[in-house]
Amino acid sequence: REMLAVADAGFFYALKDRLADMCDSEDSFWRFLADAWVRSILTGTDSWLILVVTIKRALAFKAVLFLVIAPMLALACGCITFVVLQVELAVIPQWKPFTMAERVVKKLCVLHSFNSGILRFAPPQTYPRLRGSRHWLDWLMYWVLRTFRSWTFAIAAASHVLYSLLLRGLLLSFFLRSACIGLNARGPILATLETLGLSTRLEAHRQDFAAATGASRRLSDQVMEKALPF
Repeated sequence: REMLAVADAGFFYALKDRLADMCDSEDSFWRFLADAWVRSILTGTDSWLILVVTIKRALAFKAVLFLVIAPMLALACGCITFVVLQVELAVIPQWKPFTMAERVVKKLCVLHSFNSGILRFAPPQTYPRLRGSRHWLDWLMYWVLRTFRSWTFAIAAASHVLYSLLLRGLLLSFFLRSACIGLNARGPILATLETLGLSTRLEAHRQDFAAATGASRRLSDQVMEKALPF
């Protein structure tokens, strides 16, 4: 917004409402995730009304992230993965200790679970096809796809993982907040964290939240809760 305002003030004012709406959706997305910790667990000020109001905009911004930002991140991750893969194939010898370490790493890799078994491993090395091309475009597309198949695989895998992270993060936050609101799961979670010796850290986070918002955990959302007992 600052860059647009500096470049063209008139254009900025023409798009000000749309920019404010986009910023509101972004804020709702990050707040939806953060409130799982701040409101549901730390302060106990979460409610069904807050959850319902924020989830719609959070889902809308999730779609924007996947359509606009995720492809750029996937392209960057895919390029890095492609370079690492080529270095691995060209430099690292296929010695037994290295192959055993590779199998162990693949077993321990958590990100494989985000691919649902679809994009786990890179495409194997194969010989060129024997069938002749039907026309020049068929020949060109075949060799382009064959040459860059490891690169396109890396981009597709990174995009799939990013999408799964976004979706599972929202689902985890939704179910955690729903459990704290409807089933009073906050008490057992806090008791577990305090048993692990995190009481000081929890109180520090509460104070940081109160200082940032200017609201105490005793008074936060009391007016809304009294008016609409959700």
